[in-house]
Amino acid sequence: MPLNASNPESAALALFKPSFKLPLFYEEKEEIQVETMAVKILSEGDSENKPDSGQPLTDGEILDYLQGKFLSRTSEALAVISCESGGDKDSISPTGDFGLFNINYSAHYKSLPGETKEEKITWILDPINNIDFAYSLYKEKKWGDWIMSENCWRPKFNLL
Repeated sequence: MPLNASNPESAALALFKPSFKLPLFYEEKEEIQVETMAVKILSEGDSENKPDSGQPLTDGEILDYLQGKFLSRTSEALAVISCESGGDKDSISPTGDFGLFNINYSAHYKSLPGETKEEKITWILDPINNIDFAYSLYKEKKWGDWIMSENCWRPKFNLL
């Protein structure tokens, strides 16, 4: 079933069922307007506006946060996520990539908070931290850090 732009909530839920696994993108083209989200645009380091990390986040909370970060680039972020992790927020690749955006540990370990490798990996596997880190990389180089999977995600940019 194609996403319905007139009902963004059901469209968002369709993207993240079941278990935050993103479906394959649809064959037909359809423009979707991302409505203004209730989530405030978060400034870096503004932990008061982040979802409570003490409790498991719902798929909707994760999607809201992603949309609050990437705004008009949310569909691109979802395409990258679908190629990198298939929407699995607990994704760990054989090459040492972690979370929704498959952040590469070897390339970014110096930038990750934590003293030990375990602390750094635990931090980057948190979906909010993973989105924040991916957004900081995006601001620097757009989607350059995900260039190895570009053949997968670039064609999907026009399908959402």
